[in-house]
Amino acid sequence: MNILITAPSLDVTKNVSGISAVVNTIIENNTLHTYHHFVAGNEDGNRSIVKRLLQLLKSYTSLARLYKTKGVQLVHLNLAMNPKSMYRDYLIFLISTLYKIPVVVHLHGGMFLLKKPTNIVLKNIAQRMLTSARAVICLSPMEKDFISNQYSLPQVKVLQNTVSGSYFQLNKTIDYSGNINVLFMGRLHESKGIRVILEAISKLLEDGHLNLCFVFCGAGPLESEVMQFAGLHPDNVQYRGIAAGIRKAKILGACHLFILPSLYGEGLPVALIEAMASGLVPVVTDDGSMKTFIKDGETGFFVDKGSALQICRTLVELIGNIEKIRTVSFNARKFITDNFAIDSYIDSLSNIYTTVLTK
Repeated sequence: MNILITAPSLDVTKNVSGISAVVNTIIENNTLHTYHHFVAGNEDGNRSIVKRLLQLLKSYTSLARLYKTKGVQLVHLNLAMNPKSMYRDYLIFLISTLYKIPVVVHLHGGMFLLKKPTNIVLKNIAQRMLTSARAVICLSPMEKDFISNQYSLPQVKVLQNTVSGSYFQLNKTIDYSGNINVLFMGRLHESKGIRVILEAISKLLEDGHLNLCFVFCGAGPLESEVMQFAGLHPDNVQYRGIAAGIRKAKILGACHLFILPSLYGEGLPVALIEAMASGLVPVVTDDGSMKTFIKDGETGFFVDKGSALQICRTLVELIGNIEKIRTVSFNARKFITDNFAIDSYIDSLSNIYTTVLTK
């Protein structure tokens, strides 16, 4: 089957995106289908409005050409429920509808994932896209309940994110004899709670907790702020840029805790699943589907949104109880290996495709 699949750039050096990570995993592992990647979104660092508009115009023109030449049978539209993404992807949806190609809408977080837009235009866009799609995929039963009720959708599919099988094969022996390394890996954006982390680090260092080292990996609008902060605290804060491949595996292998105090717009982060599969203990907020994914005190720890103080308390408690870290690390990794096998994910996705085309 020829499938057009949307995502920002799949080149990790040009874009840090959970959607791109999911799409890379799908393309690499689903050999039953031929995927044609359509770039939806701008590269990190592209600040020029003119360049963005020209890129969009070029993309939509190439989309129509692609439909004519590649025999696309289905569109897998990956959508973050944020205003810019919704406006942009609605045009893809309309062009696909014009060519009478069925669309599967795959939801990936966003500020309007668990609440309806108040803006009348965005409200209509969401209603039209979700009710006209041949299938809607979400990341958790909680998301399914909300989407089904709010948009009167009878059949919403739940497909929790997965990660590359290489993470399940890591034979990791965790060393706790030195510093405890705390990793943030993802988009350096205000919504991820980056400034809350920096505030917590400042307080921890002021209080003399020098046996903690914070590692930031990623790119985004707050990159320069993180770099500057790391420069002020070189012994306890590192900015490692974008991590991929073997380098990424090495960083995961050297860290003990994973921090993601998201403020809004989270789905089910791929970075979180990768970290847990690698034995890192997550310290996260209950934003999005993370609230149904983590069992507090068993497979990770919750902190309140915006609370640097609670992050401090949680980290101090953990570094004073290494056995607790060991136990939760084991639980987190086992939870992922038991429930997030890539083969099962690909089978479920292919079944959705088949169902859509036989309706």
